[in-house]
Amino acid sequence: MNEIRPAKASDAAKMRDIAQAAYHIYVAEMGKEPAPMGADYEAHIRDDRCFVAISGTKITGFVVILVKEGVWWLDNIAVAPDHQGNGIGRDLLLFAEAYVAGFANSLSLYTNIVMKDNAAWYRRMGYKDSHHAVCDGYHRFYFTKRLGVSSERD
Repeated sequence: MNEIRPAKASDAAKMRDIAQAAYHIYVAEMGKEPAPMGADYEAHIRDDRCFVAISGTKITGFVVILVKEGVWWLDNIAVAPDHQGNGIGRDLLLFAEAYVAGFANSLSLYTNIVMKDNAAWYRRMGYKDSHHAVCDGYHRFYFTKRLGVSSERD
């Protein structure tokens, strides 16, 4: 497992860089930047729960967790493209689930319908489709996972 620690204010620029690199592949198909590319990571670090994955001395990924109207959300999870495929995303997701399990019995998330591989991965990780909706101009799949329930793992 990769080292995962709480994000610090000084990590915001690296989180933004990772989001830009990880999500830029969807811009052409979506016709605009995915929401994480324009997120305010300084505000997330200040107001939400943010964690970074460290490989060696380098930040290689991050996860943003927030609570909105009493619901715990995995708002964003991203891994630097040159570190994808090494289990960092999985480690971050499992970390987020364990963290949230201390406060709630479920975790919700969404992903753009263009990100079909991501949606399939969340399903394999035990997330269940809850609905589809357009929010802020983005067509999204919404998922929820009951925590503490065993599921297939990648």
